Amino acid sequence: MGTRRHRTLSGGSDGPQVDGWLRFDPETEAQFEAEAGEARAYHLRYIVWFGLCLYNIYNITGALLTPDIIVTALILRIGVVTTISLSLAWAVVHLSAFWRERLALLGMINAHLLPSVLFAVTRAEFGAYTFGELTLTLVYGNMLMALRFRHAAVFTAVALAITLTALMLKPGVPLHLEIALAVQIVTAGIFSLSANYLMERRRCLDYVTALTATHRAERAEVSHRHLTEMSQTDALTGLPNRRYLDDRLAVWCAGPNRVATLMIDVDDFKLYNDSLGHPAGDDCLRQLAQVFRNALPDNGAFCARFGGEEFVIALQDAPAGVAQQLARRIVTDVRALAIAHPGRGDSTAIVTVSVGLAAAAAHEPANPGTLIAQSDASLYAAKRAGRNRIETYRPPVPRAAGFA
Repeated sequence: MGTRRHRTLSGGSDGPQVDGWLRFDPETEAQFEAEAGEARAYHLRYIVWFGLCLYNIYNITGALLTPDIIVTALILRIGVVTTISLSLAWAVVHLSAFWRERLALLGMINAHLLPSVLFAVTRAEFGAYTFGELTLTLVYGNMLMALRFRHAAVFTAVALAITLTALMLKPGVPLHLEIALAVQIVTAGIFSLSANYLMERRRCLDYVTALTATHRAERAEVSHRHLTEMSQTDALTGLPNRRYLDDRLAVWCAGPNRVATLMIDVDDFKLYNDSLGHPAGDDCLRQLAQVFRNALPDNGAFCARFGGEEFVIALQDAPAGVAQQLARRIVTDVRALAIAHPGRGDSTAIVTVSVGLAAAAAHEPANPGTLIAQSDASLYAAKRAGRNRIETYRPPVPRAAGFA
């Protein structure tokens, strides 16, 4: 088969598409089937049952209009068409969309063929009046069963060919009556097929419109998330930024779990920049950020760039000793990098960090600003103590009241 050509009903050319036969592009067709296939199958099952009830009512009209072939008609209607249709009703919910729709088409051709043959072979006086049944099968297949438009077009063409052939082969029908009946059946075919096209086009258009809107909403959501991530990410290190730190820490401190913060500062970083230049300083910060990222526990922790050469690691629901262990690992891992620092005024010729640690006890109110201030105070205590070390915040001891 040739490549299917599509035109867009709604949205851009890269969106869901449908061709002139009202077929979706393969990706859209698969998604539509996943969403609506089951409902379509059960619709067909119900319509087949409903149609069989009406179809077999014509056994009554057959007995009145074509008594000469009533036994044959009963056998064929009940034994052949009804049996096949019941099998179809069972099968439609177990088949793929490809076979389900084609089986529905074959079932309609079978349902139209029998009354056409009975119309042609009956010799009863009023046998020509059964012709009206043939227009009803067109309406039923194209509108109630709602064959897919391409299948409805095939069914209509085959049904008209069968009917016109039966009309020409039936003896004793005056020419003017043949013409009148032919016009009626062709008109019924055009009307029912046009109605089918309009219904199918509306189905396709509604789905394409809804799917396009969904895709746009999804793209907008992805874009929003991307922008949010960008607004909360430090461009230099790829770590979360101060905004992310403030938002997350506020949420954590409002909860019942223990929260700890580690304020990390690169020792004598201004001298590093003065000695080696800002590009080297940026590269140093990126290396340190990777060290901090690698040191984090698997969950309940993150590292953010606080500003300049300062970083904050926050931990949630971690045992008391975990923050201390993490701080020691960070100091050790940074020393192990052995990044040369020629600008330092002390005997240490490599980049080191100082860490200030503060923690809020579980089930006690915690304030993000207070926690950051405490870890910052601990950091400066580490700086005063000689750098390249860890200090933990300890609340000041109240002085005893003097005596007059």
